[in-house]
Amino acid sequence: MRSLVLAIALAAGATPVAAQAHPSREMPHREGMGQGMGQGMMGGGILKSIMPFAPDALLKHGDHLGLTADQVAKLTQLRDQSAAAIKEGHQPAHAAHMSLNQALTDTPDDTTAIREFFLAHHTAEGNMEWIRASAAFQARAVLTAEQRTMVESMAKQAKAHDH
Repeated sequence: MRSLVLAIALAAGATPVAAQAHPSREMPHREGMGQGMGQGMMGGGILKSIMPFAPDALLKHGDHLGLTADQVAKLTQLRDQSAAAIKEGHQPAHAAHMSLNQALTDTPDDTTAIREFFLAHHTAEGNMEWIRASAAFQARAVLTAEQRTMVESMAKQAKAHDH
């Protein structure tokens, strides 16, 4: 647990300020409420309860939630800004992944280099997960108390259906 908290703190500290201020993401594999919760560091772990509030998920259920035009505008902005931050964050994750694969092939006994690339990849992935979670926290704040209750109920129903 301590290492997870440390990873979250490191990811938050390593994320550019602009990305922290404007999170969300393109989430084709997390389209429904409660779906895809096992994916990603935070999506399946400590912050899984926030992911049903991802801006794209809320927008897909906008009619059911009774979103106002102002809420739709705010959620759309969150979704778009975080998608851009995720896209930007994908490059360092991909580069670290490629370097890790190369190190495993070229110098499989060099655990120091392998560890560096592994940690770089893990950090980059963690940064993207933080952007997703942060967007969901911000999106949740856009909703009324009644709408939040509806989302939580929908997520519980989806979870029960998945089991």
